[in-house]
Amino acid sequence: MAKQLDIRIDRRSFTVYPTKLERKKVYGWNELRVVTPNGTPCQQAGLNSDGVTIIPNGNIKNGMLSEDGLWMERSELIAFDANGNMAQAVSSSFDE
Repeated sequence: MAKQLDIRIDRRSFTVYPTKLERKKVYGWNELRVVTPNGTPCQQAGLNSDGVTIIPNGNIKNGMLSEDGLWMERSELIAFDANGNMAQAVSSSFDE
């Protein structure tokens, strides 16, 4: 519950408990929906500075690409040591 406010007007006192209002519930909102000629929704994206890579809206982050230029998930990556051998997984220092 919100902290109470004690208000005095003239000689009368009022105790109120403010309620948070969401702006869009007060003023409403609008959405712009862009669709293709056949009605399929479009998604916003950006173009990387290389002029080639398309980045979906809200997805700017560091990532790894395969040799074919396709996005790779972290779970697909394989670590190798300095000699080219597959690295062995070890427990985190925080787990020990």
